[in-house]
Amino acid sequence: MSISLQDTLAMKQLELNLLKQTTHCLKTRQLTKFDPIVGENTCQWRAIHIIESSLDENLMREAFRVHEEAKTKFIKVNQFRNKPLKTVDVASFDISVSERLHYCTLSYFLTCGKFFQMRSNGAERSGIDLSRIQHHLCRSAPLNLISRMELTAKEEIASLTIKLIQSKAEWISDRYVRKIFTPSRLFLSTSCALHNFKATFETLEKMGIPIVVTEYGTGALLNATPEEISDEKPIFQIEVFPNKEINIREAVQANGIARIALACIAVLPQFSEDDDISALPEDGQEEILRYRKMEEMRQIFRIAHTHATTKQELLKR
Repeated sequence: MSISLQDTLAMKQLELNLLKQTTHCLKTRQLTKFDPIVGENTCQWRAIHIIESSLDENLMREAFRVHEEAKTKFIKVNQFRNKPLKTVDVASFDISVSERLHYCTLSYFLTCGKFFQMRSNGAERSGIDLSRIQHHLCRSAPLNLISRMELTAKEEIASLTIKLIQSKAEWISDRYVRKIFTPSRLFLSTSCALHNFKATFETLEKMGIPIVVTEYGTGALLNATPEEISDEKPIFQIEVFPNKEINIREAVQANGIARIALACIAVLPQFSEDDDISALPEDGQEEILRYRKMEEMRQIFRIAHTHATTKQELLKR
């Protein structure tokens, strides 16, 4: 299907606006703007990627450069209205970016259209509203082309996420990775929920990144006070449904966040609705079964979502 010059330029303007907004949010450390719904159940690894990005000085320099370059390439679509496509150098509006900035850009794009709701029983309502993306980035961009971009973004983020997992945790072999269907009918790669979460905690510990537990929906701090949270470092935030009869702070101090979280995750579907763990190595299956026996741990809280954030964003809510 051929695309008109006007639609082509509208999508180029959307891409430029996307780069400007992405780099602005990186520069100002608005990390919650990079929290997309993708469909592969690895929000924790996307959070780590964004945390690493916020600490990458080379990326920050690139963000400043790209932001300024994008501002100079504003497209006045009307001035090209009567010109044939072949007479316009569409590629002149392109801006080359690194793989890391590309990942951030895709994340911001999908977050623009995200709607997400998790219930205490684990039921999730989530997806992408294309009209939100259109309204936020370029109102003249056609929805059918934004839809194409959305599917490509989901696929690329999923592939890059698995690449990140296996670069950080070499022990997660191909037997821990499997293809799943998403509502968009795309095949995406995912990693066994418990084991990639375990690798997440190992990575956060190596990086020295603080973990903050908050109540889903209210943002109330459960394992720390504002004074105990660093102003300097990015934060890995775990949003939970807490047991109101338990002192979460004391429970976390006594058991550790990782142990509680892994006990919760062990009873979630690992690969599919059938909760099939038979594809895992024997020791991987045994570890899941061991955590499944920790019923007392699962009484402390239920995990709703994880993402990257900062102290400023936490206290703003």
